[in-house]
Amino acid sequence: MSAITKVELKKQLEKYGITVNGNYVLKKDIEKVLATAEKWMIIDWAGNIMFKGETWPSFDDAEEFLCEKLDEKYDTDRGEYEIVPVPKKATSKYKATVASAMPSDIKSIWDNEGDSLDRYTVVLKYEWSPGELAMLGLSKNPDHPQGFSQFSGGQEGSHLGTKIKWEDLPENVQQHVIKRLAK
Repeated sequence: MSAITKVELKKQLEKYGITVNGNYVLKKDIEKVLATAEKWMIIDWAGNIMFKGETWPSFDDAEEFLCEKLDEKYDTDRGEYEIVPVPKKATSKYKATVASAMPSDIKSIWDNEGDSLDRYTVVLKYEWSPGELAMLGLSKNPDHPQGFSQFSGGQEGSHLGTKIKWEDLPENVQQHVIKRLAK
């Protein structure tokens, strides 16, 4: 979990039915939530639901999925994600949303799997300059103050990484692309 204040932690714990007495969390309350959670989901540091809202029957299953998904980057990137019980009554923050349709301006999408800050490159269908296509380079958290989102021109190709589908972009990146292309 990323660094948060005691007040924020208390609110998060109480959301899952964990009693907080002063500065102490009762172990039995945590065990109760862990034992009664029917499904688990993965969120990022900003609370965005990851992996298209997929859920797992146990914490261990979700952890195993992350281990396989992150593969060699597990040790460095695991801290970006949190495994949390799916709330009985989903709050607006955790309501899964249906992935948006891909904007018609997009020609292709590329993922360099984190080799650079601009992990994702969205290639657009129009020219930036003669011989160059317009592109939008994005980090995995483009709305974060230290995130990246910049238009440029360039050539489409494997130097941008692996070609992926719109559905393979994280939902927060999809939403950001839609906002940027609407301007």
